[in-house]
Amino acid sequence: MADRVQFEVLQHQCGSYLKLKLPPAPNVVVFGPRDGFLSAGASVRSRVPPRRISKLAPLQEYWSVDDSQPDVIVGSAGPCAIIVIDLTGPIHVRPGSILACESTVAFNSVGFFTTGWIEASGTGKIALYSPGPVFALADANQRSQISAARVLAYTCESASKSVGDDATLWCPAEPCTVWITTSRHNASTQRALVATSNEGTMSVRTCWGITKQIFLVAICALIFILFSDSIENFDYKTVVTSITNLFK
Repeated sequence: MADRVQFEVLQHQCGSYLKLKLPPAPNVVVFGPRDGFLSAGASVRSRVPPRRISKLAPLQEYWSVDDSQPDVIVGSAGPCAIIVIDLTGPIHVRPGSILACESTVAFNSVGFFTTGWIEASGTGKIALYSPGPVFALADANQRSQISAARVLAYTCESASKSVGDDATLWCPAEPCTVWITTSRHNASTQRALVATSNEGTMSVRTCWGITKQIFLVAICALIFILFSDSIENFDYKTVVTSITNLFK
């Protein structure tokens, strides 16, 4: 426990702040926000983390060279609530809601066509924040109906059901834990999350569905061409009729 970063949530009448106590141990690093840094002790050093981390979440590396004032205090641009999660398995989380985490937490992209989420795995603590209160639903199941715009994180076992984008309500595919907030806004940008800001626009999932349809149509056309007697004898009307039948 002496070589672990200690997380302490400081309550204030204008919101919450996070105090990180860093041990003077080699290679013990904590990731904190670049824009949310408030103060640090005399022994604390910092630097921009490797690109694999910084491209997924706007975080900074902090570590202590000795035990002389090894504290770091971080917060947000406005009043917020903070919740600290002790990882026991991978979770999907909104990058803009990450306030701090231990360096033993690894980040990976969820997928090229999955926007607004990253996967946090490994061991250690991760702190999330939001302008509204944050709490956990530990027993969410298939019958639960949760506002997708208010989901900050969820365990990966429930990932087979989509979250965000053009979804209004989210029902977990498997029993899981979901961390939600009462606010519909991103704590780091004060803007509406993707799930509530897509009116009049086409979501990534919709674009992906159209792309798959076009790809299937092209494959069907290629098969008809290859199996026709020759290119000269190719009957485009047959292809059009077959493609039309696919969508009936």
